[in-house]
Amino acid sequence: MSYFLKNGSTWRVATKESMDLHEALPAGNYTVKQDPFENLYLEHIADFEVPAKLYGNTTKHTGRIMNTFWDRTSPTGVLMTGEKGSGKTMLTKNICIEMSKQGVPTVVVNQPFHGEKFNTLLQSIEQPCIILFDEFEKVYDRDTQEHMLTLLDGIYSTKKLFMLTCNDKWRID
Repeated sequence: MSYFLKNGSTWRVATKESMDLHEALPAGNYTVKQDPFENLYLEHIADFEVPAKLYGNTTKHTGRIMNTFWDRTSPTGVLMTGEKGSGKTMLTKNICIEMSKQGVPTVVVNQPFHGEKFNTLLQSIEQPCIILFDEFEKVYDRDTQEHMLTLLDGIYSTKKLFMLTCNDKWRID
């Protein structure tokens, strides 16, 4: 049996399997990708893992950040700075794992996407969501960081947890 998928005025032949529709983005980890026509999309990636034994205040900080996020109605931003090996990435992964248990997906941004298409993609995720920028200052140079202000300044109304890690806080504009 043939199925026809309509997108605007375009019709494409599709299989039933390709039309696996969901009303919300399932909990899990995704990364932003771009096709040859410069359309942005999300691709599912492997689940994060952390060691069985967490050192330092990882559990305490995880709870604090999660509670702050759930207590707010607007987007929340967290900038984690510190030297390489100080536990920033482990903390962010732990937060993502714990939030996934509550049905919250994570979008990992590891390319310098910005602008209207990027903002629209992220805002189309209408449910609570984590947007993770690991090593932000290495991915986004100073000029590109300025383009991120619209996304990060909270003018969008969807509930997002923006987590940025950086090794060199002086390279954050």
